[in-house]
Amino acid sequence: DGLDAMCIEKQKLGILNMSNAAFKAKYRLDLANPPEWFKQDYEFGNELTGDRPSMALLDTEWEALLKDRRVIRQINKAKMNEEMMQLPLNITRIIESAKRVFNVKANDRSNLRPSDVIPAVQNLLDHMRIVRGTDPISQEADANATILFKGLLRSRLAFKEVVKEHRLNKLAFDHVIGELQNRWDP
Repeated sequence: DGLDAMCIEKQKLGILNMSNAAFKAKYRLDLANPPEWFKQDYEFGNELTGDRPSMALLDTEWEALLKDRRVIRQINKAKMNEEMMQLPLNITRIIESAKRVFNVKANDRSNLRPSDVIPAVQNLLDHMRIVRGTDPISQEADANATILFKGLLRSRLAFKEVVKEHRLNKLAFDHVIGELQNRWDP
C-alpha cells in the first residue's frame, strides 16, 4: 500500500463494534437542541446554538463518519470483533502530546468552532495521498490504501471528540494537524 512499515503500529479503531446509539451519542451534535455540556463546558456553546453554517458542517461530518463506519465494517466483516489495526501515525499519542505541550487540562473549555475543525480535518484527509495521479485507477488505489487510516483520523478528530473529550484549544488542534501533515508528507 505504500506505507512505511517503520511508522505502523497497532491502534484501536473504536467505531466498528460500537452500537448505533453509542456511535450517535459519541459523535452526533445537534446544535438545534444542544446537550447541557455544550452550553456549560464549551466556550461558544450559547453563541453556536442554532447556528446554521455550523449545523451544516456538523451534518456533513456526521454523514462522513457514518460512511467511513459502513465502509470499514464491510472491509473488516471477516474479523468484526477485532478493532485493533496496523495503522500509521499514532493519533492518540499525537493528541496527548499536544495536550501536554499546550497545557490543556481536563476541565478546560475549548475555543474551537466547527468551522475551525471540520474543514481543517477534511483538508488534511484530502491531501493524504499514497498513490499519486488523477486517473480513476490511481484514485481508487489511493482510496483503498488510505480508507482505514482516514476513518481513524476522522473519528479521532471529529468536532465533538475534539471539544468534549480532548478539550483542545486552537493552538493544540493546529499543532495536531501540523504534526500529522509533517509526519505524513515530510
